[in-house]
Amino acid sequence: MYPCILSNQGLVLAVRNVRALLLHKGTPTMLLFVQIPTLTRTILIVLITTVTLIGIMVRPWKLNEAVTTMTGASLLLILGLISPYDAFSTLVHDWNTFFFFLGMMSLSALAEVAGIFGWLAVQAALLSRNSARRLFFNTFLLGSLISMLLSNDATALILTPLIYTLVTRLRLPVLPFLFACTFVADTASFLLPVSNPINIIITSRFPLDLLTFLRLFFLPSLVVIGINLGVFYLLYSTEVLLYGIIMQHDNDTDESRVKLRCVSQTFGNVRL
Repeated sequence: MYPCILSNQGLVLAVRNVRALLLHKGTPTMLLFVQIPTLTRTILIVLITTVTLIGIMVRPWKLNEAVTTMTGASLLLILGLISPYDAFSTLVHDWNTFFFFLGMMSLSALAEVAGIFGWLAVQAALLSRNSARRLFFNTFLLGSLISMLLSNDATALILTPLIYTLVTRLRLPVLPFLFACTFVADTASFLLPVSNPINIIITSRFPLDLLTFLRLFFLPSLVVIGINLGVFYLLYSTEVLLYGIIMQHDNDTDESRVKLRCVSQTFGNVRL
């Protein structure tokens, strides 16, 4: 995890260098002890950064994203396109962002091992009371809560697989619920400063205390979440409403509890 964070910051540093180079045209620079024009250096940095980003998205030969990003960052250093001093100063300057991200991911991992996410997913199903529509709403609510308190990465990486298992076991359409998890991870990521690592960068660069941050972002975030929920209800109304009617008229509550018990066994020992 930590190498991935460092390498991602290396890409950010590369982008900053591109901007700096564009502002200082015509100055010759060193590439492996060879003088090269600044324009050539800029093109090389952009090329390496672009290939690295494509590698992260495409994952050729099933390479881990950390390997790809570390390779790109290492090339920038080895070729002399970015000096070790600039790279180190960037790491030191943004140390709070790195350790925040590392701490939040560690906390999320511990919560996952403890079964908290699985328990919350089962509770969301129980509170839906056999209604797919309420379960869809609960998914948005749960995703917003986790994104707000444990960062949007926890929602995208941990909650989404659990919701997939949940709706699959309940024989519900998977796509609406997966979209709910992935989109609410972003729309709810500005509710609190800890909801997104980018928020830490914003609060570090600008004099924003907690109350100011909430005043500027909390209400707009709630509006965006509401719009997101409404749009998805319109897009998937046929699927969600259809299953909602079927589940609401299902009088076999024992069968429903058996389904939920199967789901709880997937997540761990959860009492129903």
